[in-house]
Amino acid sequence: APDGTIFASVWTELDEAPWGEWAIMTSTDGGFTWDETTLTGLEDGNVLDWYDGGETPVDIVISPNWPDDNTVYVGILNGEVYRLGNAGEADPVKLIPIVDSDGVDLTFNDGFLYDLDIFWDGSNNWIAAATDLDVFIIKDALFESWRDFEMATETDSEDWAWAVQVDFA
Repeated sequence: APDGTIFASVWTELDEAPWGEWAIMTSTDGGFTWDETTLTGLEDGNVLDWYDGGETPVDIVISPNWPDDNTVYVGILNGEVYRLGNAGEADPVKLIPIVDSDGVDLTFNDGFLYDLDIFWDGSNNWIAAATDLDVFIIKDALFESWRDFEMATETDSEDWAWAVQVDFA
């Protein structure tokens, strides 16, 4: 963040290794000390198995309006996106599920989220998500839904995926 706040995802192995859980941590002193945010206990059945679709954090993005809103977003491998306000001290808010234009729900279809990006339009944050279904964008405001960019096209094979690195200038 512009004020030097750092966020990181940390995995802790439980007694039943290789199972564990993820926590989003924060540091305000350059990484010398770390504190848990309110987003902890993200279960991952087996961190060594990328394809289990667990609650593995894959991206953490800071709001471009950080000086005013102190908001961070966390993208989870299984397709969930969380908003953490108050520099990670507010209760996590899960954004509405990502559903494509055909009604396919990323989370319930064992889809993967790979990347998040964000921009500020002067009033709201807009979050873009690259998934194996397609690329989606949502305005972080009440009553908004994910918009499917409809960039993915199926081939003759059922084995296809769509992923893209989303970067706003």
